[in-house]
Amino acid sequence: ARQVLMLDQRLTKSTMQAGSHYVHLSSGAVFGKLSSPASSESPYSKSLLKNTYGELKINLEQDHALSRSLGGRIADLRIFSFVGDASLRKTDYFLSLALQSIRASNTLTISGKSFLRDYISGLELASAIDSTLSSRFSGVANLHTLAPASREDLVRRLVAEFELKVTYSTEDNLDSVIYCASPEGILPNYRPSSSMNIVAREFRKTLAA
Repeated sequence: ARQVLMLDQRLTKSTMQAGSHYVHLSSGAVFGKLSSPASSESPYSKSLLKNTYGELKINLEQDHALSRSLGGRIADLRIFSFVGDASLRKTDYFLSLALQSIRASNTLTISGKSFLRDYISGLELASAIDSTLSSRFSGVANLHTLAPASREDLVRRLVAEFELKVTYSTEDNLDSVIYCASPEGILPNYRPSSSMNIVAREFRKTLAA
């Protein structure tokens, strides 16, 4: 974490000296456990463990806020959940396990808490960066989607479109992990689709590759 902070400080300093624009990819992890979708007014988490990814991102964002107060043009774009070919193929998260089950025609066993997430892909991230640069945005923006997706909604879509077979190991848990943001229109040309459509599009691309 210390090395990342030192590298970021050098990048921030060179950006300010050159009068250029620094776009930093931050994370919704700065909020810790959410009880509702995040907004620009949502506070940082006060309960993150020391030396965690979330704490690192908070420290970086606070450094950037100080640099902005001194005239630096720095944007912190907070990603909540990312979906793409590499994450679908090489991780053990829910969507990756679902993809593996579809490919092998196996049954996916679902357990644990449900969730409500904003999923973006490389296309949405590129759009957000383009919007940041073209509008000369400096500040913090949550990379929301048109609508977040719950685990149950994703299961229904994957069953209907990709013939995913599922079973539940326990009774449905009404508690959900909330990891998404309210649409606020901070980036003027950033108009993402719904998380459900983004996930389905990335599944089609990965399965066709």
